[in-house]
Amino acid sequence: IGSGSTLISTYIGSSNVTTGTIADGQWHHYAVSFISSTDTTINLYRDGTYLNTTTVSATNIGDIKNVSSGVNAYIGALQTNPSGSGGRPFSGKLSASLDEFRYWKKQRTTNEIGEFWFTNLGGGTNNREYNTDLGVYFKFNEGITTDATIDNSILDYSGRISNGTFVGY
Repeated sequence: IGSGSTLISTYIGSSNVTTGTIADGQWHHYAVSFISSTDTTINLYRDGTYLNTTTVSATNIGDIKNVSSGVNAYIGALQTNPSGSGGRPFSGKLSASLDEFRYWKKQRTTNEIGEFWFTNLGGGTNNREYNTDLGVYFKFNEGITTDATIDNSILDYSGRISNGTFVGY
């Protein structure tokens, strides 16, 4: 995760969460929560079950929940070349298949993650307390029209009208 000139690149596993247990060839739901103050605490969940906490000392990625204007964000790649990283835009690409992506504007509790990990959410309103903090809800399994100008659009189901574009579709 990166914000401004701050980039956090760390392994969030543990002795029971290894590359082999994550890259097992099966579909899983992964939830990752980031809480930042003086340090950044990262919690990892798989299929609604808490797995591990990692703390990155003396690294603050900023106040990502109280954003007052639009955000230009990338999922699964770097947006720019972080200073001194030797990388370049779009480097660090995610090598995986995504079914959906949810961004919450607050930390979800272990119970909320466990209860809703396998459930479609009804975005578009603030009538239900559980989805008022849903910032972005992308579904990547909505069909293919074979028209790239249509298929490269990613609809936001949170109701916030924050549609995305699939770069390199």
